[in-house]
Amino acid sequence: MFEYNSPIISMRRKGTPDDPFIPYEETLQISNGKVSLTEIPNRTDGFEVTGEDIFWIETDGELKQNNWYQVDYNIGEVRFIGLHNGKSLTFKYLGEGSQFIPVDRVYTKHNNGDVTETLGDIIEQGTTAIDSLKEINQAIANADSATTSANNAATLANEKANLAQDKINEIDESETIRITNENQRVINENERLTKETERESNEVERKTNETNRISSESQRELNENERLSNELLRIQQEQNRQTNTQTAISSAEIATNNANTKAQLADDKANLAQAKVDSLNSLETTVNQTIADSQTATANANLATTNANSSATEANTQAQYAKTQGDYAKTQGDSLQDIIDGTGLIPSTEKGQPNGVATLDGNGKVPLNQLPDISQEKTYIVLDETERLALTGLKSGDRCYEKNTGDSYIHDGLVWHIQAKADWENVNLDWNNISNRPSSSPAQIDNSVSKVHSHSNKTVLDKLTQSDLDKITSNETKISNVETKTTENTNNINTLNTKVDNHLNDYMPHDSGLSSYASDVDPNGVYTVVDFRRTDSSLHLKSTLSNPDGNGNYQTVTWQFYKSNGTTIALTVKWTITYDAEGNIVNKEVE
Repeated sequence: MFEYNSPIISMRRKGTPDDPFIPYEETLQISNGKVSLTEIPNRTDGFEVTGEDIFWIETDGELKQNNWYQVDYNIGEVRFIGLHNGKSLTFKYLGEGSQFIPVDRVYTKHNNGDVTETLGDIIEQGTTAIDSLKEINQAIANADSATTSANNAATLANEKANLAQDKINEIDESETIRITNENQRVINENERLTKETERESNEVERKTNETNRISSESQRELNENERLSNELLRIQQEQNRQTNTQTAISSAEIATNNANTKAQLADDKANLAQAKVDSLNSLETTVNQTIADSQTATANANLATTNANSSATEANTQAQYAKTQGDYAKTQGDSLQDIIDGTGLIPSTEKGQPNGVATLDGNGKVPLNQLPDISQEKTYIVLDETERLALTGLKSGDRCYEKNTGDSYIHDGLVWHIQAKADWENVNLDWNNISNRPSSSPAQIDNSVSKVHSHSNKTVLDKLTQSDLDKITSNETKISNVETKTTENTNNINTLNTKVDNHLNDYMPHDSGLSSYASDVDPNGVYTVVDFRRTDSSLHLKSTLSNPDGNGNYQTVTWQFYKSNGTTIALTVKWTITYDAEGNIVNKEVE
């Protein structure tokens, strides 16, 4: 066993005027990730590293950055990341002194952690050999006769010296191997630290990106919810506006009925007229109404004009309807005074007849036999192209929607032609879709205006004064304002139609990534439920047929659009469909 009684001697300066620290500015090369300084640096006065155009930073912890270094103020060693090996840097510091390690603490051999030989042992053996050599030399000097013995002793001494040299070489070789292994360990550790630092940086970046993604997705859902809320509010407002318009139409019809009643009374008076005039067409541009014989008739005419203005202002659902309603109101305002003076009404023989005026049924609608063929066009909903091509009894204008592809087609009487992807199935706010609309066309109304002005009561016309004509001009100006407002309503309604079509088109299942799944087949082989799913299998649209009429037709179609999660409903659109006796669609209304 060895006795460890040889201390490490530390010789330090005091840093006083009598024993000051020595300034050093030395250039050393990094080897195995470290540099051994000439002296131990003083921690208080600072330590500076320069070179390689790098801004070097001292750290007490791990070397996490390429420009970080660590100083061991106990042994005077500076450590760097392994990638800086071979670089020469300049070190500036104040030296405190050095530490000296005794040879007895430098081992050359060990056995399972127990030191069996030290550098001191080798030096001691070498010293013994040197002493023996001295004794031999002394023996040679004392006696030539002992030459042989001295030579033998010298040989023995040389052998011991060689043995000592071998041991020194062995120590050097072992130390070289140890240093090489230590250098490799430091390199491996530096590489590990570098990779760990890179991994931590990538993880931080990943977490940041994920946080940003979640935040963006949350904001997108908030924006989408707000957009849907606004759209639903807009649809509700549009429905309210249509209700108000219908109310205005009803008011106009009531005014018309009242006017017809008074017209009957005027017709009785007209039978007493003695003179007739050939025509009032030459006065039509300046004379639109005549004055009544009584103040009551004048008040009724003003009221009818006010109702016409109000009806035209509110009837903004369709441009053609607003124009027709304005013309109709203008006709009522122009003819009320004529009615009082004997103007005739529309003859009953012209109602429901060609070139006459359309009638209304018990529901306030024009009978099908008075409507054009286009109103009897039929819309088919099929699964795919095979079912579409198998349809029979088709006529020009019939339409078809394929569930699997989301494509829409129109028939020209011979073949099918593809339309824009599922655009015409959206809400259509045109003249033919308005419930309880006036049955008379613009041509019919113009014809009626011409006829009601062809009376022969010249006596009444002779009673007209300038004041009466001024009132007529004022009413004509009001009607002109109605027509101007009608034009504005036309533009607004066209814009509204475009927005509604674009909105529903955003939800239509025309994405090539959607797949359709039909279910709930009825006895007629019609699938009453069709699901359109995205590529991730989440539900995008559910189309449902309901409310059967017993003749194989369904009177309600409901579309439910879902958000990206596939469970939350974003928008619901419902159609009410009306069929004729042959099962053809005659009307589609959005609830």
